[in-house]
Order: sequence, then C-alpha cells, then structure tokens
Amino acid sequence: MSTCPKNILRQHILLIPSSSSASASFLSVLRSSRYGSHLLEISFPQVKHLIGIIILERARILTLNGYNSYIRLYPEMWIKLKDKETGQPYFYNTETREKTEKKPMEGFRLYHILIKHEKSRKPVDVSIDEALSRIKTIYEDLKAKVNDKNFKDLFKEAAFKHSQCSSAKRGGDLGFVCGNEMMKEFERPAFSLRKGEMSEPVSTPSGFHIIYRR
Repeated sequence: MSTCPKNILRQHILLIPSSSSASASFLSVLRSSRYGSHLLEISFPQVKHLIGIIILERARILTLNGYNSYIRLYPEMWIKLKDKETGQPYFYNTETREKTEKKPMEGFRLYHILIKHEKSRKPVDVSIDEALSRIKTIYEDLKAKVNDKNFKDLFKEAAFKHSQCSSAKRGGDLGFVCGNEMMKEFERPAFSLRKGEMSEPVSTPSGFHIIYRR
C-alpha cells in the first residue's frame, strides 16, 4: 500500500470570525474541504473513501486524509454532553450550569453599565450632563483597574452598584449577543471590542453605556 509523502500530510486550519454569518461560514468550510479533496484526488484517489466528518466538543473538523478544516460550533463556555439515560445530546454551560438541547449561538459575551438621563427612552430626573459626568467617573475608575486579573469581577461589582439596567443584578451580564439583536448604536462599538476590552462611554437612545466584552 502506498504511503503518503511527508509534504502531503498537512493540517489546514480555517479561522472564522464569530460574527460571520452561518452561510459565510459554511461556504468557507466548503471551499476548504474541496481544496483538500482536490489534492487527494490528484495524489491518492484510492483513499478518497476515507473522507469523514468528526465532531468534537467545541469544533467541527472535516478530515480529508490529513487536510482538516476547523470551525467552532458554539461559544467556548458551552460543552456538548450526552444524557446517560436517554443517550440524547445536550449542551452544558460551564459557567452558569445552564442546560439546553438547542445549540447555543456563537456570539460575544457582553457586560455593560447603563446610566440613564432625562432624554433616555425610559427617562429619569437627571440631566444629560449629569449622566455623562457620572458615566465618565465610573469609566475612569474602571480604566485604572483594567489590567487587574480580577477585572471581570470588578466590572460586575461596578455594574451591580451603578447600572440602571435590569442586568445590574447579574453584574451587567447580557449573555451571548449575536449580530442584529441590539440597537446599532450599542452593537457597533460592542462588536468592535476584542475579548477582554472595555469601551469608552457610548451613547444610545437608552442612555450612556460602558461595554465590556468577555
């Protein structure tokens, strides 16, 4: 039986942004798998039947005799498990211990602090200038601690103390947020953040926000 030359065995890793649409992700994987299949057909047509699909906990790898395409299937806090009694698969959140049979959507884990004012969608008796001054003070305080290893907890404490959103009781946790779910004024700066980054004060119809991405 022929053996594969060393220069033929390769691993192709396809990195797809979490904000990519499902169709874009699918087409990227398809192109990648076709490329591997094409190389296989030229060099080793006799083993083309070995092509298979392997599903891992957090990734899908299309295996093409050494050519692999990698794509994350769901957010990193979730793992795929199997029910011992029924044998049915389900998803388990390692942070919140939530269980669901439905595959979680890929997206960003976001936290925020909201300060409202008299012109907010749900107005309060505070001027815009007062609200802006308050959000800036909170921001400067957090900015000084942004490199702290426990910054996530510090942000959550600040949200619990200051935020005027119902998410305050969860430390400002908005959960996993995907595209086209929120106001554009909020979504644009939120989706421009890298993991672990915090935004400067952001103005939306709801008020002033500080956004933190995990």
